[in-house]
Amino acid sequence: MPGFFLEDIKTFVKQADGKEIRGADAPFQDSDKPYIFTNITDAQKDARAAGSVIEPIDAKSIIRIMFFQSLVGNRDWIIRISPDDLSASRGLWNMKVVEADGKWIVFPYDYDLAGWVKSENFFSGLPGLADADFYKPADISQVVAELKQKRPGIEALVDELASEDRDGASRIKEHIKAFYNALDRRFH
Repeated sequence: MPGFFLEDIKTFVKQADGKEIRGADAPFQDSDKPYIFTNITDAQKDARAAGSVIEPIDAKSIIRIMFFQSLVGNRDWIIRISPDDLSASRGLWNMKVVEADGKWIVFPYDYDLAGWVKSENFFSGLPGLADADFYKPADISQVVAELKQKRPGIEALVDELASEDRDGASRIKEHIKAFYNALDRRFH
């Protein structure tokens, strides 16, 4: 069946010649991973506390991840943006952070509950982008423009799936349509 492959975190870390960074409040102890991530806006401070120097995490990367999660109907994830982000009390959930070449790369994973995977026809809405200090209008506009350009390619991938699973592809197409309609209403 056609699909997409998401790289395993260990493979990604090895290929990037990096190291995995775990959340400071991670529920599992893992001695080979530093526990230094607290939130996106404090990433440089967290890295310094662990003896590293990194560039700030690019807001556009986080915006892309948030919109992608919405596009595929995945609500089973959390990433804390700032210390004031109380909705993300765990810091990281179904997200990994990898340090490589002086950057922290946010790596989403675990799509088993995503609407596209479960073939559910629901659209839970666009992500909130409430932190005005982090989410700049120009960054949001750029990501929205990128997403709009990719729509034909995304729909073509789903059309290929239709030969294997017509009902599943139909539900995914409805989800795509709802996502892009919401995107058009919010960011005309």
